[in-house]
Amino acid sequence: ISNDSDNEICDHYCRSVIGASIGSLACFILILIILWTIKRKRKGQKSNLKHVGSLLSISAVPSDYVVDRERQSSYPSPIWTPKQPFPSSTRQEDFKWEFPRENLFLEEALGEGEFGVVMKAKAKGLAGQEGYTQVAIKMLK
Repeated sequence: ISNDSDNEICDHYCRSVIGASIGSLACFILILIILWTIKRKRKGQKSNLKHVGSLLSISAVPSDYVVDRERQSSYPSPIWTPKQPFPSSTRQEDFKWEFPRENLFLEEALGEGEFGVVMKAKAKGLAGQEGYTQVAIKMLK
């Protein structure tokens, strides 16, 4: 008679241990799946980002070329896009930065980014010098 009661106790105890083990294993696997999914989404978001360049390339323009935007535009917000383009008379151009296109000879594309293409070129008579000077030209899209 004692054998039957031992089997019933073991059956109940064994079932409890097995159930708890299976439940714990299922929770552990579920946590692993959630962490793997989060990691995969983050990796996918990082690969979708494009490299825009370094801060050095943005600040490489000399300070005498920077023009006051307040004088250029009568619109209060730079985010607001006007329906009509700016009249050409409102644009201020610094002619020391201008160079005639007919004196540029494009050679090959060096790279392409979000906003344009950089080309290797030769400039004839740059800054009053005779001959050709190797330059990089950024052409906006």
